[in-house]
Amino acid sequence: MGRPFTELIAYIDGASPGNPGQAGVGVSFQDSSGKEIQALSVSIGEATNNVAEYHALILALEEAPRLGVRRLTVFSDSELLVKQFNGQYRVKTAHLRTCFDRVQELGAGLESLSLTHVSREQNQRADELARRAARRGKADERSPGGESDNRLLAAESAGVVLREGVLSLNEVALLPVWSEVQPGEVDMEVSLAGDIRMGMPFLVNLTCSPKKEALAAITALAAVTALRGAMPLLRPGRSPRELVEIVKRIKAYQGSGDDIDTDGPENACLDRQERPRVGVVLHPDDDLSEHVSALQKAGVDLLVLEASLGHGSKLLATIARLKESQPQLPLLAGDVTDGQGAEKVLGAGADGVKVGAPYILGLKVPLFSVIRECAPIVQKRSGFLLADVGTTELMTASSRIARALGAGADLAAVTLEPAGEEWQPHILTEGLDSLGEDIRMILSCCGVSTVKEFHRRARFVRV
Repeated sequence: MGRPFTELIAYIDGASPGNPGQAGVGVSFQDSSGKEIQALSVSIGEATNNVAEYHALILALEEAPRLGVRRLTVFSDSELLVKQFNGQYRVKTAHLRTCFDRVQELGAGLESLSLTHVSREQNQRADELARRAARRGKADERSPGGESDNRLLAAESAGVVLREGVLSLNEVALLPVWSEVQPGEVDMEVSLAGDIRMGMPFLVNLTCSPKKEALAAITALAAVTALRGAMPLLRPGRSPRELVEIVKRIKAYQGSGDDIDTDGPENACLDRQERPRVGVVLHPDDDLSEHVSALQKAGVDLLVLEASLGHGSKLLATIARLKESQPQLPLLAGDVTDGQGAEKVLGAGADGVKVGAPYILGLKVPLFSVIRECAPIVQKRSGFLLADVGTTELMTASSRIARALGAGADLAAVTLEPAGEEWQPHILTEGLDSLGEDIRMILSCCGVSTVKEFHRRARFVRV
């Protein structure tokens, strides 16, 4: 992004032909000489003119810190927006109050912020950007310095879902910004239902072979995963019965010094007895009554209930039974493919929602768009969103995990593909350390220091 700009001017505008109609917002950042530093043109779906004006201001306030701005002077031709911001008009409607509160929250992060009314003639550049976005509809643009046009998918703000189309994780890339956050300052800790605390925001899928000789290897791999801060997620090779014995072994794991070396106990994913935490994947078609009880006694920490149709009646009924029999055991369920599925899964009693099976009955899941649609629903219900980013090599895992987190997932699940050899505990230890460092680097390059902040401020470009 080049050098930071401590102080800038922003011209903002919102456009909504039809009022309400397909709306767009425009922001032109300029220096004191009038040179355009950055221009934003973003469609926000159907909205009124007043909502669009507020979202133009919100977009400017979200983007300013990324440019290094601490003092911002904003000009708008909306008399209502300016007078409400400056306390001359009251904010009477609930939907504008939500926007107003978001503006106040963002403005508090700046040293100084002013909003001044100008005529339409003085605001032509922002008006042009807003109208372009409104015409474009579902395609978003970013124009650095007014010279090039790259499509931008701006993060959701104040509860408005941006309709960017149907996209997979492979069709987007994170946009780096000016940042003073160092990788070592990034806190990747996440907390789930109950008292589960993870030092890294992802789970590692481990398929459990029913062969007895595989028990030791799976046990070591799972324990090392937890000791590095992530959580192992066991998938049954044949039936849930074998999982009980593996969970017991993981909880009693005593490895060599090379296997269990950690950066410190605060980074490990451990239960109250300082044992490795572990989750398991189950299916509604399994006979779960005795298996879940046995898993709970063995010490399992998390259940993930999967079904090809993420909100089918059988899955919902199974969620209700499991929460009735094991109310204290955290349960995530899916795979859902849209917001309606997320609502149904949470309504059935699940603590969280899982999205992202790479294929459902041969149909590709547009994971980025599904996360974006489900994230505000899950957040509103105080749930958790798990995105399965599929199978990938270690060197590409950090990028997929980071994109899922930036889209709005609370944590990701990944299946690591060995590069020419089976995973060994010492290889996985080094790999998870490297993976954690890479994710911290990505978040720092995006100007954030926590996963929760990443949800709000991540920006994407289409690729």
